[in-house]
Amino acid sequence: MRFVFVSLIVLVVASPVWPQQPGAQDRVSATKLLGKFCFECHDSETREADVSLATFSNPTTFLEDRRVWLRAAEVIESGTMPPESSRQPTHAERETLLKWVTSSLEDVDWASVRAPGRVPLTRLTRDEFRFAAEDLFGIRVELDEMLPADPEGPSGFANDHTSLLMTAKQLDRFFKAAEVVAACAVDQALGASQVLHYEVEDGTNASFNKRISKGPDGSLGWTFSSKLGSKYQAVSKSFYFERTGFYRVRMRALSKGPGKNAAAWIAVDSVNDASRETGILVPGQDFAVHETELFLTQGHHRILLGYDFYGPLWLPKSPERPQMKLGQSTFDPPPYEPQGWLPNGLTVADLNAKGLHIADQDHDDAAELLSTINGGYFTAVLDNLMLHRFHYEKGYLPVFLAGLGYDYQESVVPALNALAKLAETDRSKLEQHLQSHEPDEYEALRQIAELQREAWSQQDRDRKQQVGDLFVDWIEFESLAGKGGQKSRSNNREQETPTPFLGIPESGAGVAGYLDLLLPRVTRRATGEEDRNRFLTLYQEERGAGANHRDALQRMLVAILVSPEFLYRTDGPAKEVGVARLDGNPLASRLSSFLWSSIPDQELMQAVTNTQLASCIALDRQVDRMLDHERRIRFSRAFTQQWLNLGDMGRGKEPDKELFRYFSWRLAQDMREEVALLFDRVLREDRSILELIDSKTTFLNERLARLYGIEDIAGPTFRSVELQDPRRGGLLGTAAVLTSTSLATRTSPVRRGQFVLETVLGVELPRPPADVPQLDDEAGQSRQISLRDSLAHHRRDPSCAGCHNRIDPLGFALENFDWIGRWRDSDPAGPVDSSARLPNGRQLSGVSDLKTFLIAERADEFTAALTRAMLKYALGRDLDYFDEHTVEDIVSQVKADDYRARTLVKTIVRSYPFCFREIKERHEQ
Repeated sequence: MRFVFVSLIVLVVASPVWPQQPGAQDRVSATKLLGKFCFECHDSETREADVSLATFSNPTTFLEDRRVWLRAAEVIESGTMPPESSRQPTHAERETLLKWVTSSLEDVDWASVRAPGRVPLTRLTRDEFRFAAEDLFGIRVELDEMLPADPEGPSGFANDHTSLLMTAKQLDRFFKAAEVVAACAVDQALGASQVLHYEVEDGTNASFNKRISKGPDGSLGWTFSSKLGSKYQAVSKSFYFERTGFYRVRMRALSKGPGKNAAAWIAVDSVNDASRETGILVPGQDFAVHETELFLTQGHHRILLGYDFYGPLWLPKSPERPQMKLGQSTFDPPPYEPQGWLPNGLTVADLNAKGLHIADQDHDDAAELLSTINGGYFTAVLDNLMLHRFHYEKGYLPVFLAGLGYDYQESVVPALNALAKLAETDRSKLEQHLQSHEPDEYEALRQIAELQREAWSQQDRDRKQQVGDLFVDWIEFESLAGKGGQKSRSNNREQETPTPFLGIPESGAGVAGYLDLLLPRVTRRATGEEDRNRFLTLYQEERGAGANHRDALQRMLVAILVSPEFLYRTDGPAKEVGVARLDGNPLASRLSSFLWSSIPDQELMQAVTNTQLASCIALDRQVDRMLDHERRIRFSRAFTQQWLNLGDMGRGKEPDKELFRYFSWRLAQDMREEVALLFDRVLREDRSILELIDSKTTFLNERLARLYGIEDIAGPTFRSVELQDPRRGGLLGTAAVLTSTSLATRTSPVRRGQFVLETVLGVELPRPPADVPQLDDEAGQSRQISLRDSLAHHRRDPSCAGCHNRIDPLGFALENFDWIGRWRDSDPAGPVDSSARLPNGRQLSGVSDLKTFLIAERADEFTAALTRAMLKYALGRDLDYFDEHTVEDIVSQVKADDYRARTLVKTIVRSYPFCFREIKERHEQ
């Protein structure tokens, strides 16, 4: 049967579908080899790992499955396929097969298959709506909670046009967001500033009167204590806010000690981790006025002012594990055999022999009490000591060290009190007798417990040197209405300065002229009298119905912001079916969406009007201008967050809080910001994209610097830092990447190796077999067996070995970084072994060697991977087989220009799929 199948393959390949040209014999030979070594697992029916090589017989389907064949060439060359359990081809056979696959993929008439790809009509993303509104009106708004989330599309990005649908509920949310934007725009331009000032002396309020105390100058205020360790210490009060927009929040406060830093959070209407993002760091023990900003809509809001336990920049020097009270046994069942550990209990005779006197009439009562005591005391003490040992052997610190648990307090303590009364002594003396009755092994366990207590005490002393109690004298809110766009820092991130391109009209006489300027920006095209009159009529009807100028103008702006021409991004009306170069306006819209997540600005629209955008020189000039503008940071943040899959970090995907209770949304945000600023520097200064793999510079604030063990960096503001440690530079040394590629409870060499292969090098790995069990999350958390040994055992399964032999070594090279990116030389199993051996025999000795290897030997693969990701983001769609030539062309140009970042962006913008459109039917647009 196999002979007949192979013979049919040969007949198909020898047919006119594959032209008889030089190399045709190689094709016949390769086809025989496919039947001999590959089709048993990868024909159209078996499709092991969801891979079929049956497309070999047709040039079109072969090319459409280009990614599959590229992967096939890679595993053939590396020797990972066929699997070790199967018969192996000779070196010559492997070379023949590889030569045929490679030449077949390269010998393509790309002109005959070139296509720009279909990009459907799509709504604006959440970011595009927000930033377009800000750029139109020169305001800043917070709309994330109002607008619908943007689902990740097939391309892996949230701006994928195939996933940006508009439902009735979503349209309603855009309508509400438009109302907020319009109110903010009108209030900021036409409204007067509002100031709200509140302190305890001003009056009483049920909630704001909590925690009242006196400050060092005698003023009344609110005190919050770090000793409670609670993140929801708060007071609250309702205020009426007259304007929609950002309010500057001022707070007179100090840190009362013992630490020098305290912090506050401010939330609106409710409290959760997501609403606590407005934070104020209060350094120093002298009164000062501290500021932040808060976005509020017009109306009544309950303002909550609370103590931010995680706000100070202190982080522990050693890992914290688990966050549980010792004495509340967590062993169910116990991880030890109690027999041999639990002594025989005390008897009444033992107590009498120790000098205590139990009267004869009390003998039975005493014996019953001793039964309760013996059954609870020794078990509770042993569980407590074993829990200390459990943490100690793993190298972790427990959070709470006092107490022997609820059951002990409920049963043993009352029995001890009753027995002490019968014996006419005190309870402490009875406890001394119980302790003296313990086996000698308990003393060794107690010494371990003391080591744990001292380690905890040292960490607690370190915390108290940084984290202080907070005293707030007063709080004040000032609206920024009428003040225009202002640069500010929010949540430790510098915000750009919104610059309105025209002013809101102060009377009805200016509305028509205002619309003539506004509507071309809104619609991203030339507009005329008909477009203007449509909205001018709405304004006039509102005035006729009794609305004042301000309200009528606001309602008109809402209508503009929910109009289809603003909410949807289109390539313009279809002139004819087929492929055509984009007109200037749609091209400008694509460019501004790509680099600014917004609509074209006035200069870009002017370039379109003057028909300057069609030439490569003009496009390059606009790219440089846009990347020189501070709006560039939008692209840096959005692209890196999605490309590297960092969005969920700190929002449901984070280290286990029992492992590291100081991990918070703010630390996760700092981690993401470092990556964004690292990428942004490469763009801003047109540096080599290879600096994303290894760089001598990064961006840190004090919190991240402490995480990395870097001294002499103070405050929450990010600044450029020259790294002295070569192990830390580049994406692979950032806490964001290292945390996002870890599990909640441990590092994951598999995830980290997979990240290097798939994200950094663009290798497409098959899905793991469904019947192979996952590696235990607790793997590597024992002194008995390391994570490396656990994975070695996992790789014994032949169905796992092929991929894991490629993945695991790359992940092991990063093992010196723990699950939140801190450097470590040892883990619970002993010294960390970060050495690795690649399938081709190349040895790696850790992260520095890995980065050297990637730059020296895999720079082109990284460039191609980054190109594919950025091209997907720029086009708003997944790539297809006909895009591969575009990718190869971009990579060659970037490589020829020393891997310059702006060359990558410019070649994408000049590329065929970016500048052309395809219409298959007239009704598509």
